[in-house]
Amino acid sequence: MAQDSMTPAKEAVTVKHTMAMLLTSRQPAAIAVLGVFGMDAATAISAVCSNISVIDIPIGNVVLTLLSHDGMIFDRGLLIKRSETCFELHLHGGMAVVDQALLHLRDIGVQILSGEAAGENYRFYITNTTGEKNWILAEAMEEFGRMESLSGVRLLTEQISGGLNGWIKRCITRLSERSENKSNETLRAIQNQAQWILARWNVYKHLFEKPRIVLIGSVNAGKSTLANSLQGRPGSIGSPEAGTTRDWLDTTITIAHADMSILATIVDTAGIRETDDNLERESILRTREQMRTGDLLLVVVDVQHIDCRNYEGFLKACCSSLGIKENELRPIVVAINKIDLSPWSGKLQNWTVPISALRENGMDNLSSVIWEALGLSDLDLRTPMAWTRRQRGLLEQLVSAHDVSCARRIFETIVNG
Repeated sequence: MAQDSMTPAKEAVTVKHTMAMLLTSRQPAAIAVLGVFGMDAATAISAVCSNISVIDIPIGNVVLTLLSHDGMIFDRGLLIKRSETCFELHLHGGMAVVDQALLHLRDIGVQILSGEAAGENYRFYITNTTGEKNWILAEAMEEFGRMESLSGVRLLTEQISGGLNGWIKRCITRLSERSENKSNETLRAIQNQAQWILARWNVYKHLFEKPRIVLIGSVNAGKSTLANSLQGRPGSIGSPEAGTTRDWLDTTITIAHADMSILATIVDTAGIRETDDNLERESILRTREQMRTGDLLLVVVDVQHIDCRNYEGFLKACCSSLGIKENELRPIVVAINKIDLSPWSGKLQNWTVPISALRENGMDNLSSVIWEALGLSDLDLRTPMAWTRRQRGLLEQLVSAHDVSCARRIFETIVNG
């Protein structure tokens, strides 16, 4: 744990008639949920959460918070206010973080429960909530348990407190305040916004569904070395001998940009070249199959084979030899590898990055270019997003709605089910 100089230690507190229980199974996982409930639950939460005012949080809302003990931050997670006496902490650091939170709560007087009696106590407090039913909140709660990236959690949090929820409320208000003629104009504007939200799912889905990045290139271009560098550990076998990789391998990596990150699947494939070797031919066929499944193609080229004076012509010929069509719709990022052996001095095109996979030079730039190629550069967590099929299906109905009353019913269904 690291001391955060901006976060003062909380004063010692003692709470009474307050309980806590782990709501998820006790096993290594990305997210664990801890329920805190009882007469002094708000005081207990205030002692753990170092950067928020619990009283000011509306019932049903979700906020991102820092969890600390004696001024030492041990996690960054979500706080959900179910009622004035019932809260949920969604923790993201595994069981060590859960144990730290439980230890801190016990130290201030919270009773730690387990078993059937614990469940009965929790259900009593959560069913006595005064918050309104909200399907957007419920769908976010369901998704939180599956999220693998903190950026995705932050995005969902914004959808509850603003985002999709806020956009719908504003739309209902706009439709209610307009005359009949103006309402029709407003409806058309809202339908255009709904179409934009639906279209943006192709980008925002990368925070929920890991994009598949396929590494392709000629033999001995350094694909396996780059795959190892991206995942931060040896996974693929790298060798100066051409044709070492015989089949495709995939693993999960993190693509980071500024304070955001997503998880992605990186696929290391066999090098492509003309060959009489039957086994290598089969490997190349499998490489081409993997290329068809990729959300992004990451082309790796050896800088020593490039004529810097005619890079554009080289790149066109290289893509053609790899089987990449000129009208390829998927984004293509080019990594000019081995600049530790021969520094790059040519002109670069968009989404082209000089790197040394062996020395791990230029890797931050590569991550930024991949981020941009996936369409995430203008990612705004506050933007309305429809992350479930139910939401997107209803927005599609909204786009074709013929009148304001129909649009209102659709909005009510999105929020209230």
